[in-house]
Amino acid sequence: MLDGVYVRDADGKLVFHALPPPTTDDVTEVAVRTAKRLQRVLARHGRLLVETRDGRLFAKHGLGPRPPPPRAAPTGQLRLALSTASG
Repeated sequence: MLDGVYVRDADGKLVFHALPPPTTDDVTEVAVRTAKRLQRVLARHGRLLVETRDGRLFAKHGLGPRPPPPRAAPTGQLRLALSTASG
């Protein structure tokens, strides 16, 4: 796994610039964001994370209503909103 970036030098050669290792705060931030996203996904699919009295988390199946299955957009009706405004 690369922890850095390649950049072309003046001669056009690729030079690798290493990044410092992540800090504990960096890892914590990623873990917290990932946990929040996972909880939203599980909730959307009727599978919530439940915390036990001793602080452990587990997935409990069958909580909440199950969402309807996704429907494909009819041909020609999928539109993208594009804006040229800045900001």
